[in-house]
Parts: sequence; C-alpha cells; structure tokens
Amino acid sequence: MENELSSFIADQFPCMEIDEGAILFREEEPAAGVWLLQSGQLKLLFSNAALRTLDAPATLGTCEVVSGTASTFTAVAATPCRVVFLVKVISVLQAQCAEVDSCYTCLRSIANRDRRREARAQREVRA
Repeated sequence: MENELSSFIADQFPCMEIDEGAILFREEEPAAGVWLLQSGQLKLLFSNAALRTLDAPATLGTCEVVSGTASTFTAVAATPCRVVFLVKVISVLQAQCAEVDSCYTCLRSIANRDRRREARAQREVRA
C-alpha cells in the first residue's frame, strides 16, 4: 500500500534528482514537509554519527510534520537519489483537517441542540 501511494504521489508531484552528499534536512531543524525517497539510498546521521542507512522506497518527516517537532536526525544522500518533497500536500491536509474539525464542531452543536429540543418536546407531551 505504501509503495502504491508513494508512486501515485510521485506521479502528481515533480521528482527531484539529488547528488550524493546532498543534505535533505538537518537534525533539530523544523520539518518543512514530507520526503518520499523514490530511488537511491540515504544516510541518517545523529550528532554527525551514522545512525543507519535507508533504501528506497521510504518516507521521511511524516511524524515531525504531524507533531510539529524538529527532525531528530540529518538525512544525507549516500548515492544519487530521486525524491519528492510534499510541503504543499501537508499544508493542504492541515487546512482540510481544520475545516473538518470546524464542521464536526458545528454538527455536534446542531445535534446537541436537536436533542435538547426533542427532550423539551417529550417533557411537554408528558405534562
């Protein structure tokens, strides 16, 4: 499923070819978006020490974007890579989530009002 989604998004957004040694993002910097690694290999560094190597396909930055936290590692291209950066998708999703929350609050308010009206009507019928 993740590979299918990754392929679909890559078809919708431009891929970037990056050279070996290029830095995608740095440790302790705020996450600006989600990265999809389509091909190649990344080195993940923590305090400039190798943490692990990540092979494509992979997704990076999702948790940081959702939680609003800084990255806990630096991502460096270990080989030439093809990546997609999803900053626009995230901001659209955040806006849609805000709209959904607003609609949910409104619907909950209407439902509560209707329940109060129904309870009042039932009390009047009994009286």
